[in-house]
Amino acid sequence: MKRLWGKGLLALLIKGAGVAAVVAIATTVSISAQAATMTEALVQNYASAMKSSANSRNVSQVARLVSDDALISLSRKGKSTSLDKDAYLKLLQNSWNDTSNYRYDISVDNIVITGEQAKANVTTNESWVKDGQAVSFVTTSRVTLALSTGNAVLLRAVSQITIN
Repeated sequence: MKRLWGKGLLALLIKGAGVAAVVAIATTVSISAQAATMTEALVQNYASAMKSSANSRNVSQVARLVSDDALISLSRKGKSTSLDKDAYLKLLQNSWNDTSNYRYDISVDNIVITGEQAKANVTTNESWVKDGQAVSFVTTSRVTLALSTGNAVLLRAVSQITIN
């Protein structure tokens, strides 16, 4: 640490440019980092990454696509439950462990972008085989995606499940 302050680049920067210039640079970097906005391309990238992660049954990849603050509300036949990120990932892992031939598809439309967030309608089609029985269901959701480290991640989902 002493070397950095005594002879390093930081000391040169502070001595040569002055404190006001360092503050100006830091402020510019901070504003640039905050200026990032959500785009439709990021929303579509999220959908592609979720499809790939789910079809490969990769919970750690799915985890990267879900905010630590996520809240997922699921409804089916008048019954509802809400899951945080950990409960959602555990549900996925348990479901994948108990099934074979899992397939996942996702479509996104009606995207509305506001700053660092996007709201969109998401439809997922999932199918698998459990105990020799083919199962499929469709989930329709209104989701909120948030910008995190330059990528879209799931922040909120209100979902209706229909089992076929």
